[in-house]
Amino acid sequence: MRSLKALLLIMVLLGPLGIDLYLPTIPEIAKGLGSSESLIQSTIGLFILVLGVGQLISGPLVDKFGRKPVALVGIVIYILGSIIATLSINPSLFILSRLLQATAVCCTSVVAFTCVRDCFNGNESARVFGFLNGTLNIIPALAPLLGGLLAEYWGWRAPFGFLILYSLLILVLIAVYLPETKPENIKPHNEKLHKTYIGILCSKRFLTFALVNAGTMGMALTYVSFSPVVLMHEAGLSSLKFSIVFGINGFWIMFVSFFANRIIHRVGRPICLIIGGY
Repeated sequence: MRSLKALLLIMVLLGPLGIDLYLPTIPEIAKGLGSSESLIQSTIGLFILVLGVGQLISGPLVDKFGRKPVALVGIVIYILGSIIATLSINPSLFILSRLLQATAVCCTSVVAFTCVRDCFNGNESARVFGFLNGTLNIIPALAPLLGGLLAEYWGWRAPFGFLILYSLLILVLIAVYLPETKPENIKPHNEKLHKTYIGILCSKRFLTFALVNAGTMGMALTYVSFSPVVLMHEAGLSSLKFSIVFGINGFWIMFVSFFANRIIHRVGRPICLIIGGY
């Protein structure tokens, strides 16, 4: 089971790596492709939008065709997107590459978390989910630093070259080691699936927490999108120095998250939400 958890982890990391790894290179990408920095910035929001909406589609596909086939298709699409990003000669190709990568992450992320549900029960399942989510907090701190180092020596295409190698490794590991964990008695979703989604969207409890989370993610996305331009273009930081500054912020988030559960248990979730909102 340890090997399975490790495999699921490196699958889940495809998403945050696809967002954070190239942040230090945004000004260089814009210059290299003859584009505006705002257009390259917008690919971050586009990636997250496709990732969110696409999971509504990939979820039923995972139950219909199985975990492993969807994961394999997803990682192949990710490799294709990374290759196109590396070889891009204009903004249109770069945007296409980001669309493909986001679509691929819809598949791999859903498969990873679904496998946790399939293979682990009760407290063990909660621990694995916590392990995966907790490790994801490390990526905003480390990925920009890695991307900045790669770009410093080999240019803005280097981070996407790294993603090609990383996803090729995952392709081999999935093909060899990922078991098909789909339960035999699971039933494919029927044509009434859209009614289920509508019911969820009409839930006041769901909407309350979804809007709170959306506000939090919106602030984080604003920071992620504009910090490369402000810190590098306006403040004059190099890509490597930006990576260090951005990484410090990521490590601070990690540090605070270690104490978050204790604070929640002491003061309660509503108060924590109010404090976080301010």
